[in-house]
Amino acid sequence: MLTTLHNKLRYDIRVLGLAVIAAPALLLLGIFLFMGLLLIMGVDPTRLFMAGLEILLPVAMSLIIATVCTQDSTLEIQLTFPRTFAATVVRRVLLALGSAGLVAFITTLLLVLLRPDVQAQEISHWPLILTLLGDQLIWLAPLLWFTALGLFITLLTNSRTASSSLLASIWLIEVLFVKGLIPTNSWLRPLYLFATTLQPTISFWLSSRIEILATALVFFGLSWLLLRNREHVLKGMHHD
Repeated sequence: MLTTLHNKLRYDIRVLGLAVIAAPALLLLGIFLFMGLLLIMGVDPTRLFMAGLEILLPVAMSLIIATVCTQDSTLEIQLTFPRTFAATVVRRVLLALGSAGLVAFITTLLLVLLRPDVQAQEISHWPLILTLLGDQLIWLAPLLWFTALGLFITLLTNSRTASSSLLASIWLIEVLFVKGLIPTNSWLRPLYLFATTLQPTISFWLSSRIEILATALVFFGLSWLLLRNREHVLKGMHHD
């Protein structure tokens, strides 16, 4: 059984490509290089690093996952066993998320230990271990939300272009407008994806992270149902 799982994982990595697995590390490497430039210029790069974890990594990985994880040259064969194809997609999503999560977990840990002032104010008084765990929500909540939504839209519309366009639009709205809308529109709080970077002093940081995770679980559940719908997946085989 372990041998079978190992072979499946090797095949999934080959289909995804090492570039997908290495993408989180490459993205953060680019951020580190830019941070070095800012240090040379005498600018504090801490917020840029936070933005890389919370704002850039989630949308980048979600675009990759929505584009790559449902592609397979053996799709028609796998769809003779709907559960097999659904499990394959889940494994690939977990592989991509796992690589992103490992990189983000370590870098967030180092960032918060070196600069505890950057964490969300609401959890800053917690015991150290709980604070370090809570800080992982900085990247985990938006990463899972964007990934779940991107996967769901890709499967629902059978269009990677539509999914990518929607994710990019939401990302822009979040970065440019949501902070200004929150004070007069409390119903947007569960959609405040980048709160740690944009407004770390808010009093609803933790509750909004939990609501974002709950929404992500809903989208993942809907995606699973679509993956089990063989006719729907076959219909989208020749779409973009």
